[in-house]
Parts: sequence; C-alpha cells; structure tokens
Amino acid sequence: MNVDTITRRAIVGETLDVLGPGVTSRFDHVNALTIRLVGGALSSLDDARALSGVQTLAVGGPDGQWEVLSFANATLIDTGIWRISRLVRGLGGQDELSTRTLSAGAPVILLDEAVIPLVFDPAFIGDEQTYRFYDASGDYADELAVEVTAPVRDIAMKPYSPVHPRARRIPGGVAINFIRRGRVDADGWGLTEIPLGEDREEYRLEIMDGSVVKRAVNSTITQFLYTDEITDFGAPQTILRLRIAQVSATAGHGFARTHDVFIN
Repeated sequence: MNVDTITRRAIVGETLDVLGPGVTSRFDHVNALTIRLVGGALSSLDDARALSGVQTLAVGGPDGQWEVLSFANATLIDTGIWRISRLVRGLGGQDELSTRTLSAGAPVILLDEAVIPLVFDPAFIGDEQTYRFYDASGDYADELAVEVTAPVRDIAMKPYSPVHPRARRIPGGVAINFIRRGRVDADGWGLTEIPLGEDREEYRLEIMDGSVVKRAVNSTITQFLYTDEITDFGAPQTILRLRIAQVSATAGHGFARTHDVFIN
C-alpha cells in the first residue's frame, strides 16, 4: 500500500547552542536558538502568526522526544545559520518538553509540507509498522529502497492538559474547577465554549502529596467537590497539588499537568 508521495526535501539541521527551559502559552523572552540548516530558509512572522504556529520547528532530545516550537524572529547570521527568537514553546500539548535543557548538536526539522503523517487510522496505535522509502520513479522492491520500522504513537491524538485550576473552600469540602483546552477549532476568541473534539467529555483528577497520589477521580465536568481532605491529609490544607488530564476514547489519558493551587 502506498502511503503517500513526498515531493520535496525536508529542511533539517542541528542546534549550535544550548536550549534552556522556557515558558509555554506565551513568548519565551529568555531563550533564543542558533541553528544550522541544510537547505531552505526561515522567515520572521508577526506575533499573531507566530502564536498560531504557522511556522514550526521540532527539536529532538536524547530521550527521543521532540519539542515543537514556533518563533517570531528569524535572522540569517551566516550561510545556512539562523538565529531564532521570541520562541513559543511546547506546542502540540507537550508542555513538559519546554522544561528540558538540550545541548548543542540537537537535531532539528522544519515542519512544513515535506513532513507527512504516515498513519491515519487510530486502530494502529501501539503497533509497529514497517515502511519502505523509494524513488517514485522506481519500484517498492528497489535495492536502493530504505526500510524503517517504527511504533505508531498517539501523541498527535492526546488531549491537551486542562489549565487554570482553582480551589475554593465551601461548606462540605473544597470546590475545584479548571478550564479545558482543545486541539480542534479551539483558537476562536469569540467562542463561548470551544468544541469538545472528543466523543465524550471526561477528566482524570489526581490529588497529590508530593509525588504520591492520595486520591484519583474521574469527572465528566470541569468541576469537582473534594470532600475527603481530612481523610487524605489529616488536617485542612492551604495548598493542593493537582494533576489533571482530559481523557480520550481514542488515545486514553491525555497530557497531564501538575499544579500547586492555593485554597481560597
């Protein structure tokens, strides 16, 4: 089965300096990155286009994870060498990747039309697939074809982590609420509520004591009344550590984010 035809070379390269930890959901004003590219060119964008991820770059770490980032400023400083700044970090839901420190020499790839998805069917998640890459004018069995086996991962299907948790003490317990995010048509600022993007609405909320899960619940709404504070901790708390993820029928638990929240 022919998956697709790639009609242009991908623009790849490497970092020339360290990429330190940065913020998400807004511009990283601390870090900038110098990269060497093989072919291709970058361009500066206005802030709105940079925040919307029009031009994105993936930076690989030694753990095999790739942070996707956007950038507003791109300056050519030598042949094939670019300095990018006003970075927008941890795109695609993987906020935690923006907390890494990556050494110089990390691989980079520009995520443009030359980069295509290989699997469209969620039924293949968790399987290993073997692909053969060959010249379009040639044959599948060409001795120059390159064969690669790779697992099918669910990263592009995982729900983003909910944000902005709040905790308020009321009669009967601690009222916890948060705001969900979405992958699908979720950028409209005029919307009363963004589309769910899932077959059903469900969240996983874990109440932590350090790294220990004291209580875990599932909820079908973005609110929860925590009534077991004394049972779990022995006394009223001033701060709760919450780990929250949205649940997908296709990809299971989405990306989780941990928050230390003051109880008002």
